[in-house]
Amino acid sequence: MLEELGVEYDAWKIPISGDEPAQFSSGFVAVNPNSKIPAMVDHTTSPPQNVFESCHMLLYLAEKYGKFLPKDFAKKTECLNVRCCGMRFRGPGRRGVAAACVLVDR
Repeated sequence: MLEELGVEYDAWKIPISGDEPAQFSSGFVAVNPNSKIPAMVDHTTSPPQNVFESCHMLLYLAEKYGKFLPKDFAKKTECLNVRCCGMRFRGPGRRGVAAACVLVDR
C-alpha cells in the first residue's frame, strides 16, 4: 500500500526463526508490544506513531492519506467489512518472511 500511495519508506526484514527471533528484541517490542509482525513507525508525526496489526496499518494509511476508502459512511463500512474479514486469511506469517516498515519524513 505504501507503494500505491507513493510514500517514501524504509523496510527491514525481521528474522523470525533461529535462536533469537528479532520480533522478541526490546527494539521491536517497543514498536509492537505483542511482538507480532508486521509493524511500522510513522516518523512523519510528532511524536512518531507506532502502528501494528495488518488491518489497522491499512486503515491508518488510508485515513492518513485520504485514499482507498470511500467518504460515504455506508460504503466505507462495507469496504471495511470486506477488508477486515479478509485479514483472517492473509498475513506475512504465511510467507515465512516478514517486514517492518518505517515512514520517513524527508
